[in-house]
Amino acid sequence: MAKKPKAAGGRVDAALSKAFRAVEAQPAPAMLADHVEQLAIQRPRPDRRS
Repeated sequence: MAKKPKAAGGRVDAALSKAFRAVEAQPAPAMLADHVEQLAIQRPRPDRRS
């Protein structure tokens, strides 16, 4: 029974690493940069303000 969560976690890790590799292989598109910037603006870090 302990093997099932491990297998699921491995699949998730593999999918995440695959996605990260796909993103790193390409130059960051301007649209993605704008989206990340908007997210940063929407959620400012409280520790930066203080």
